[in-house]
Amino acid sequence: GETQEEYDMTLNKEVCAVQLAKGLAGVTEEMLSNVVIAYEPVWAIGTGKVATPEIAESVHAYIRSWFAEAYSPAAAEAMRIQYGGSVTPDSVDEL
Repeated sequence: GETQEEYDMTLNKEVCAVQLAKGLAGVTEEMLSNVVIAYEPVWAIGTGKVATPEIAESVHAYIRSWFAEAYSPAAAEAMRIQYGGSVTPDSVDEL
């Protein structure tokens, strides 16, 4: 995930693309069944700030599209993606 500054500059998807490419270097499509992706914005770690469902859904959709391009549409559809950031009692059900 991205820092607050990167988010404010609308770089969250670009940051995730770099993190995915580096983190999955050498991982084959066959190995992806053992992978779970967690999107966790840095700005939501220990700050009390919470991503809205719209933010999380937007980044999750981008991550899925990244997998479709980097691997295949089938790999993208099968990929498990979860929100790993902070939640509040009001946001936990939606996230």
